[in-house]
Amino acid sequence: MWSVKKRMEIVTRYFASLFGAVSFQENGEDADSNFSKGSSSIKVDIFKKDEGSYYINRAISFTQEEQEIIRCISKEMRKLFAQHLLPHYANICLPQAQLLGISKAISPSNYKTVLTVLNILEEFSTQTYEGQRITFSVGIDETVTFMGNNLADVCRHDFSRVLTSDCNSLLVCSRQGGIVDHFSPVNSYDMEDSFAPLEYLPIAAWSSQGKYIFCLNDNGEILVFKNRCLIFAKRRGQWCYFSHQIYTSTFNPAPILLKVLDVAEVPFEIFKSIYVSVIDASFRRKGACIGVIKKSAVYDGDGIRECMDFVSESDILEKKKNEKNKASRFQVQSATPSPWVLASSKKTS
Repeated sequence: MWSVKKRMEIVTRYFASLFGAVSFQENGEDADSNFSKGSSSIKVDIFKKDEGSYYINRAISFTQEEQEIIRCISKEMRKLFAQHLLPHYANICLPQAQLLGISKAISPSNYKTVLTVLNILEEFSTQTYEGQRITFSVGIDETVTFMGNNLADVCRHDFSRVLTSDCNSLLVCSRQGGIVDHFSPVNSYDMEDSFAPLEYLPIAAWSSQGKYIFCLNDNGEILVFKNRCLIFAKRRGQWCYFSHQIYTSTFNPAPILLKVLDVAEVPFEIFKSIYVSVIDASFRRKGACIGVIKKSAVYDGDGIRECMDFVSESDILEKKKNEKNKASRFQVQSATPSPWVLASSKKTS
């Protein structure tokens, strides 16, 4: 029998933190009927009925993909709790149950190979090689069925730790986990419809049409790419899921920004630039301050206003009518000498 505190800790750690949500409990036999459920609140059904009802909630509605991930993890944890294991042993098994659910969400038909790769990276993240953190990348191509040398067998040898280097190269495995290629991504890639940290864009571009990429970087973080986007990451010991869609298309979560700019909406190109710049800064572990200022507030006639002396011409992002804007993200750490990144659009001028 788990205590209320422990059950809440499990829901918070393995579900709420995965989606940037909060967890809470509803007590009583009529808890489900008394609670007005919607897509912004999801029941975590992993405990016995007499142990209360637990939910995760956030202001932004959960997507269908997120709900499927919750179902996958919940199914594995229900199996675990049904075994009536000793609490200490169950605590050891809980992270693996979450990882198995995540693997099934990434590839329902090939989750065993995905789980093997994730376990290898988790093991490597706790080790060093010649005093340095291990960086390692693996790609799975589900269209390839050739066996080759098994990745799990190769990774039992010490030399495997230096076969790849973060996001600069990766081992490509078949559907069964056999190593079939060693791949170095090229820098010529299309950033359109790609949501990934800037330095990982070349490698993320490979992850499409049944291909997945798993990276362990020198911060001990594990990144998972699918459909040219970062979808999962393990940071500071916690897994998190990235639902880029809700921040870039179906929902505009910036009411303060709208009020400051005095506009009805932020143009998609600008909002996407802000969003991916935040991802860039976060994974570079340097932080950033992003300022968005209307062009009309910067210019006085043909020149920049005196009070805007911290703005340079190179900071202005101009959206031209007949020319595709290639600067789909702000170079937070390198493109501007100051921490401010400024954007303007003719829609907001």
